[in-house]
Amino acid sequence: MIQLTIDKELIDRCRARDARAQESLYRLCYPVFMKICLRYANGYDDAANILQESFIKIFMKLHSYQESGDVVGWMKRIVVNSAIDHVRKEKTRSTVSMAKAIDVKEEEVAEENFVIDENQLLALIR
Repeated sequence: MIQLTIDKELIDRCRARDARAQESLYRLCYPVFMKICLRYANGYDDAANILQESFIKIFMKLHSYQESGDVVGWMKRIVVNSAIDHVRKEKTRSTVSMAKAIDVKEEEVAEENFVIDENQLLALIR
């Protein structure tokens, strides 16, 4: 596990909305937080969106951080909660009612439908 250490000066500069400090924080945390997002996402693009949303929340709420605990843990909690929210949204979008499903007879199912390409296989594995 990669250990992140973030100094108080960087956090203070981020609170002051210093764009360079925010970029530094983003680059520092990106590898660790992206791994978290990839665990919850269906692919790299979804993970990148989750991470983007997470950092927006982090920068918007950084003023409310009380410094009573580890800032990295606080930020990880935001990333995980954003990922869980994303999964919940995707779950409600992908739900299909049986009434809307099309009935297909077994004879009508072509053998070609069972052949998948490499990208589809990787998506199933994820």
